[in-house]
Amino acid sequence: MVQRVAPLLQDRPSAQRRNPAADDAKRFAGGVVVDGGHHQATAGPRIAHRLMLTQPTATSESVAASRPWSRLRSHQAPPMQDLGLLLLRIVAGVTLVAHGYPKLFGGPGKQPHPLLAKTMGPNYPGAVERSGPGFAVALEKMGVPNPKAAATASGLAELGGGLALAAGLFTRPAALAVTFNMGVATYKAHWKNGFYGQGGYEFSLLLGTVALSLCFTGPGRLSVDRLLST
Repeated sequence: MVQRVAPLLQDRPSAQRRNPAADDAKRFAGGVVVDGGHHQATAGPRIAHRLMLTQPTATSESVAASRPWSRLRSHQAPPMQDLGLLLLRIVAGVTLVAHGYPKLFGGPGKQPHPLLAKTMGPNYPGAVERSGPGFAVALEKMGVPNPKAAATASGLAELGGGLALAAGLFTRPAALAVTFNMGVATYKAHWKNGFYGQGGYEFSLLLGTVALSLCFTGPGRLSVDRLLST
């Protein structure tokens, strides 16, 4: 009798033999091992739910870090970008101050501040003497209404806006004022001369574009605005 049963056991397909490791895995997944090695799910959904709760989920910070545009919107700009904005603000601000000072404090017989006289070059004192009331006269010839007030407003936008941009203080309002001022200068004074050359609008367009860009980007973290917001 034993000799008859043994060949039958040996002839059973290997697929029907139990695999202890596979059975343990099925039990862990919430199944019940029945005869023949088949798997029947019983408590699987509950176990799967618990496993889902224990899995780490992506936070908003990690998602923002993986997407460049989201990273910019979440103000997680890299340090080199802040350094670039700082350099852009300082150079644009100093340039605006150099052009705004003569409009407010220039005129016949006037001399620039000693610091400006040393740093702006030998042609700067002559520019200061020709500006002031002379700038208002030039605006009047261009047909600008109320030229004296317009000259003062232009000087304030350039001098005050330049200082504000360099420091990163009230950056967006200052940049907006500079953008408007450069837009008027481009249209009224320089457009007729073309883009390039003497009297062309390349310079005013460049400063206006820089200011408009700062309206969009803000000053960056290396600014007074950032210090005041923390």
